[in-house]
Amino acid sequence: MKKFALAALFACSLTQADILFHKGSIALGVGVGSGSVTYDTNIGSTTKNYFLFGVSADYFVMDNFSIGASIWNWSGASPTIMQYTLPVTYYFKTESNISPYSGLYYRLTDYSGTYHDNFGNSYSVDATNALGIRAGIAYKVSFGYLGVGIAGEKSLHDGSTTTYPEFTVGFVF
Repeated sequence: MKKFALAALFACSLTQADILFHKGSIALGVGVGSGSVTYDTNIGSTTKNYFLFGVSADYFVMDNFSIGASIWNWSGASPTIMQYTLPVTYYFKTESNISPYSGLYYRLTDYSGTYHDNFGNSYSVDATNALGIRAGIAYKVSFGYLGVGIAGEKSLHDGSTTTYPEFTVGFVF
């Protein structure tokens, strides 16, 4: 009976995986994590650690091509950070459950409150804008997909660049 149940689950997974990235589908995601930001001043620098929580939604405007929006809150240190991201992603069609993807995004990072350095000074932090690129693979499963990739972005504020891994769990409806 266990083998039959596993085979049925696997068959359902393949059936669902075939319709994941079709026009009109919606992918929803929730994320948690941690991150740190180093704030530099002319006196020195201080690193602040944050707890991250975010939600995202993507709509497939055509087969394999989505547009979306996400909001991430960075809390636990001052200033509080809110990130608003607008991505576009293309999932390459394959005959397997693995689909490579690539995409572009725009991100606005807004800071609420002031940054306090180790010397008792307070500073306000201006909002920043960035453009990014991302690539990876999505593994199709019965409820949606699991993704792993890499993202890189360039700040429109100061030209700095950042690269980081990304892990995705998407629920598709």
